[in-house]
Amino acid sequence: LAARRRGPILDDYSRSLAAQGYRVTRVPQLQTRGTLEGPGGVPGQDFVYCNVLPGLNRGRESVHYTPWGVPRLDAAAERAFRSAGVRPVRVTHSGYLAAAMMDQAAGLRCFCGTFP
Repeated sequence: LAARRRGPILDDYSRSLAAQGYRVTRVPQLQTRGTLEGPGGVPGQDFVYCNVLPGLNRGRESVHYTPWGVPRLDAAAERAFRSAGVRPVRVTHSGYLAAAMMDQAAGLRCFCGTFP
């Protein structure tokens, strides 16, 4: 239900960006918060793969990301990253870190970089 509702919105975003000359790579996204919650519903969870840190891994362009632990979604995200020409690098092997970071509105960039 959530994917069917969001699909046309994401299609419009993609077409708009492509029309402006951007190369669009579709990465899996399943947002259920606000879609399946409420009386008789289930608590929502957003499965998004935009919490990434671009960089190099062994000399190759890469994107470091947190998997959700949902094999088909994680594999689809890795295929999308590869189709964009970057190497996907998991920073963990479980979905706990991804879920914790989403709950705290934190990203990989929040934890990487130089500190004073």
